[in-house]
Amino acid sequence: SSVTGSVDYDTRLRLGMFQTLKGMWVELSTKYAGTMLGGDNSFMELSSKYTFVKPLFDDELLILGGSKIEFRTKLNYIFSVSNSPVPLHERYFPGGINSMRGFGFRSLGPFIYIASNSDPQSFIRKKFGIGGNKELVCNLEYILPIFKEQSINLVTFYDLGNAFNT
Repeated sequence: SSVTGSVDYDTRLRLGMFQTLKGMWVELSTKYAGTMLGGDNSFMELSSKYTFVKPLFDDELLILGGSKIEFRTKLNYIFSVSNSPVPLHERYFPGGINSMRGFGFRSLGPFIYIASNSDPQSFIRKKFGIGGNKELVCNLEYILPIFKEQSINLVTFYDLGNAFNT
């Protein structure tokens, strides 16, 4: 069981559900889960998200018309409010198309090596992701409309970030 509260500030000008033309969006949130609410785990999560979209050229410009820059960042921190650790499924595992493109899904962040063979003489080890209790992910995109009416764009991006342990 958990309870979440958030505050948003949104100045984005949007075209439909998926296309932001300009503006910014800031979200600050906190989540508390605990035995006081009837759950098995007690932890608190602090999150912030920021998105900024800026058009670069006027729509009437022949080739670069309607192009824009989009910057997104998220910063998360989760910690235990009891003696038990934060559950593995609540920890941060960036990687994949929704966070760090070019990396495998949930492939980044802290890991440990575990034995992957029952033979004690074997040195075969495997990486096991334990996730981080802190996460920072930043995305920068240059978006160039190719077919505006169909919302087909050419996107060049640069992503950075990771999850970290205390």
